[in-house]
Order: sequence, then C-alpha cells, then structure tokens
Amino acid sequence: MDESALGEGNVWTSLLLTLLGALGTSLGGLLVVLRPEMPLQELGVLQAFSAGLMLCLSCMELMPVSIGVLGFGAANLCFFAGVLFFAVIVAFIPEPEFGSPESEPEDLPV
Repeated sequence: MDESALGEGNVWTSLLLTLLGALGTSLGGLLVVLRPEMPLQELGVLQAFSAGLMLCLSCMELMPVSIGVLGFGAANLCFFAGVLFFAVIVAFIPEPEFGSPESEPEDLPV
C-alpha cells in the first residue's frame, strides 16, 4: 500500500493510538507488580472503569460507522442483539466463586 493512498496523518494517528494502548497495558502490568495484594473493591473499580471505556469506544467509534453502513435501525438492532447474546451467555455459564467457605483448594483452577 503506498503512502499517498493511506495518508500520512492516518499512519501517525494509528501509531500514536497503538503507543497509548501499549502504555496502558504496561501501566496495568506495573500496577500488578507493585501491588500484588490489591483490595477487591479497588480491583472492581478498575474493572468497572475498563468496562465503561469499552462501552464508550463501541458507542462513540463503532456505532457511527455501523449506522452509516447498515442504517440506524439495523445497527441498533445488531448492537442490542449482541447485548442480549452476552446476557444469555452470562446467565447460562456460572461464574466460579473463589474464596467461599465451601470451595476446597483442590476445586480451584490452577
């Protein structure tokens, strides 16, 4: 692919976003190394922040493109079908409970 077709601005934007993603991953790894015994409440807050960020990205970046390609109704139908599909998966696949009194050490995955 030649650079004139891609556009130099798009290349630098892509590289910058890739660098930001790598820095975020590195900071997350550093946080785990520096605080291996993180309280569950703090971990939950960080996971909620990550989930909110993912939802924001899907709604603000992917939805306008989908609406442009599929139309408003079809794009929203597909979005909420995905939400429903995920809800069904969560309902039918149980989440393991670690640290509960009835869980034996040999029952926990390694």
